[in-house]
Amino acid sequence: MKILSLLVAAISLFVCAPLPAHAAMEVIYRVSGVTDDGSNIFEGVATAIHCTNFSGEVVRLNITFFKGDGTKHSSHVGDMAPGTTTAKATHGIVLFNAGVSPNGIVKQGSALVAASSRRVHCSAMIMDAASVKPDGVALNMVRYNPAPGSAE
Repeated sequence: MKILSLLVAAISLFVCAPLPAHAAMEVIYRVSGVTDDGSNIFEGVATAIHCTNFSGEVVRLNITFFKGDGTKHSSHVGDMAPGTTTAKATHGIVLFNAGVSPNGIVKQGSALVAASSRRVHCSAMIMDAASVKPDGVALNMVRYNPAPGSAE
């Protein structure tokens, strides 16, 4: 009986526990011009987004790529430790070691970046996925919900 009571107490703590602080996300960037030629991983042309967590806490990050018609191409959700940088791409890029499975062609697409902290900063570029040197075109990202005290 004591084991059952402990089990019920543990389950109720888990079910009733508040969500972690990083659960709520808000859009911090949008970008247009996302391109992917539909090639295999580490071949052809792909778009990559880099984000760095400048906050002092673990941040939840969601990068979603959209095709030109507005349908979702791919979505990448994960946690970032303080001070770390992550790269996500429409498909794998050698230079960034961004090994993402190909998911089809994107022409005149867009992307959205949401995070649980405004202290995340991102950049985007279209890349030659096979190149070991930075061979690509920078995309202009529009910042939403800027970090407090920043001039973006």
